[in-house]
Amino acid sequence: MPDPRLRIEDLRVTFPARAGRAPVEALKGVSVEAYPGEVLGIVGESGSGKSTLARSVLHLQAIDGGRIWLDDTEWSTLVPAALRRQRHAVQMVFQDPHASLNPRLTIRETLAEALRCRPQRPRGKAARQEIEGWLDRVGLPKDAAQRYPHEFSGGQRQRIAIARALIPQPQVVVADEPVSALDVSIQAQILNLLESLRQELDLTFVFITHDLELVGYWADRVAVMRRGEVVEQGDAEAVLQRPQHAYTQELLASAADKRVRY
Repeated sequence: MPDPRLRIEDLRVTFPARAGRAPVEALKGVSVEAYPGEVLGIVGESGSGKSTLARSVLHLQAIDGGRIWLDDTEWSTLVPAALRRQRHAVQMVFQDPHASLNPRLTIRETLAEALRCRPQRPRGKAARQEIEGWLDRVGLPKDAAQRYPHEFSGGQRQRIAIARALIPQPQVVVADEPVSALDVSIQAQILNLLESLRQELDLTFVFITHDLELVGYWADRVAVMRRGEVVEQGDAEAVLQRPQHAYTQELLASAADKRVRY
């Protein structure tokens, strides 16, 4: 087996006390690994710590202990100057494509900003061709570059957000509930697009979701989180078909109950 592309070791995050309440341990020694070219699903209910984990990987959340490695680089300890040089290596697809795109920028301007994250970025005509190529890659016409985010549907905006995340040529993409804000009819299309790009570019995805069905659909391996801890992890098919932890069993039973009722 190859070495992990992303390795998280004993990660701990505590939110300070507020209004007389005790501090909240958001992450309690979380350890997971994601390998080259695979999709690691992180699943759990609201408050499980999965989004805090995602934000920690992206340097959007300060950590209180543990380490994060990207290949041989200790990612969690990079100083700001080094992080700016390496920022392209880890990118994110956010849950809400409407909120994550600047409404005052055309799509060309948004994607041009992403190009500037590359260590060696194209300029002029080459940059325009790169942007048009990425629009085609995610299933949008070239003239989309001249338009603004409000002119697109939710699914189209998420395609733009995916292009923006992949243009910097990352090694790891954190996808935080990337389809939960979309109609059910569009969700599979977006996941299929992400899968085709994963195969084409040999990307590693960290797929954050509360939906076990989506984990079964897309993830290679899965880590189940509850109250800041990983309670079970392993091959996605094995975990979902033969869960060992009571919490995983509860999640699966709840998902099955919802399918019966709806």
